[in-house]
Amino acid sequence: MITPGRPEQTSDKPLESAVDSPWFWLALFLGGALVALLLTYPKYSWRQVQLETQYQARVNSGYATEVFPTADGKSSQNPSQELRIPLRPLVYALTAGVLVVSVVFWWKQRQPGRSQNDRESR
Repeated sequence: MITPGRPEQTSDKPLESAVDSPWFWLALFLGGALVALLLTYPKYSWRQVQLETQYQARVNSGYATEVFPTADGKSSQNPSQELRIPLRPLVYALTAGVLVVSVVFWWKQRQPGRSQNDRESR
């Protein structure tokens, strides 16, 4: 029986909360890692430039080639100011992870006709 002023309920089971989904938590933690990485990116980039400059100075002085010789015996200089070990791939991987997990979470939440028992059995 439908009562005026009350929404119609299709089942006796309560709706599942979004926070009960592991996809929600995965998206949340990946997003937090991405935000933390973007906030600290300038500091790490600056530090990485310092480390690479120190390494290049050791290579130019001959110390690093004596301690850590390369396969061909020559030292390779990085003529550009571009980093040898950039953080950009990590940013791209986290961004892709957040997008994929968010889409899967949204898709799982929008699937009609799946009951709580179906979700728990998988």
